[in-house]
Amino acid sequence: MVDVFEEVEEELRSERYRRLVRTWGPWVAGALVLALVAALAWWGWQSWQTGRAETAATHYDRGMQALSEGDAAAADAPSSRRSIRDRAATRPWPCSSGRASRSATARPTRPWPCSMKPPAPLASR
Repeated sequence: MVDVFEEVEEELRSERYRRLVRTWGPWVAGALVLALVAALAWWGWQSWQTGRAETAATHYDRGMQALSEGDAAAADAPSSRRSIRDRAATRPWPCSSGRASRSATARPTRPWPCSMKPPAPLASR
């Protein structure tokens, strides 16, 4: 008699667990997939940024080495797609409209952004 009650109770319990899995299983699986995608996206972004930083550091190192050797032409030579001078000439200045439309010869009238005050001169020691 006790076996019958235990068997019925076990079937009810297993049916309850099946219903719980059918209800919450897709949500839990979706959350796990979303967490995995987010972690992989974060790792990919960090790897991409690290790679770009390493490339920029290598190009900067080469330029500084060439400059210290007195070879200004090699220091300014394009080490990847564009030289540093070209990139600086086309970057939007803080006071501009935000578009990179400055020519290579145009320079801002002051070396600091519009919202900043000019740097204070260093006191001599």
